[in-house]
Amino acid sequence: MKIPDGPSSPALIRRLRMLRWIFRPLEVLEERAKRYGENFVISKNTSRLVVYFSNPAAIQQIFTADPALFDTSSANEILLPLLGFHSLILLDGRSHQRQRRLLMPPFHGDACEPMGS
Repeated sequence: MKIPDGPSSPALIRRLRMLRWIFRPLEVLEERAKRYGENFVISKNTSRLVVYFSNPAAIQQIFTADPALFDTSSANEILLPLLGFHSLILLDGRSHQRQRRLLMPPFHGDACEPMGS
């Protein structure tokens, strides 16, 4: 599989971009999508590449794929002290599915309708 395009730059520029990413994440994502297309990486100079997808068909394929194909927790380990061991974002596989099912009813369309009123 070919790695999507994304910025490659010296350490100082990466740090400045990181600050911008922290304070204006949506702006950064929109600019990267315009420049690099629907699939892109935030930085090619990091040890662990993070690929972003904005194509609805690709996102649907990801969310309906076998969860065993993905390892999401290791990329988010930095959040462990803040979120704890049972945070949905830090779980994979069956644990993730179980916690997600527990959280889904309050976010179902009918349950959320009164909030939008």
